[in-house]
Amino acid sequence: MSSPSYNDSNVPFATGGVLCVINSGSYVLEDFTITRPSKTIERPDEIGGPNGFVVVKGQPSCTGVLQIATSSTARPLLGQTFTSTWTQSGTEVWAINSVSEPYRIGDYYKVTISALQTKATIS
Repeated sequence: MSSPSYNDSNVPFATGGVLCVINSGSYVLEDFTITRPSKTIERPDEIGGPNGFVVVKGQPSCTGVLQIATSSTARPLLGQTFTSTWTQSGTEVWAINSVSEPYRIGDYYKVTISALQTKATIS
């Protein structure tokens, strides 16, 4: 693959997505999905038939792709946290629980992450 002889820089790092800071490094979170599941607790009658149920909140999670700005930018590590304000829920704190590194020819360097919402609050 040959290198371009001219690059007008019209498609810079951080095109689209949401800017987030992880351990003092800036990343762009793109193609992300937030899942807000629930848990159902069934309440059977004395012979095991349906008698009601309760629905409670489950553990929110997020998966997405992080653009890496340069080859010297630190890769995110398990357990590192970042904050988000991309939803109507206000500011949320997320802890990274999975990192994978896909390699694609001719693409920005990116990593795929999964994160769980923490119970931390931001004032």
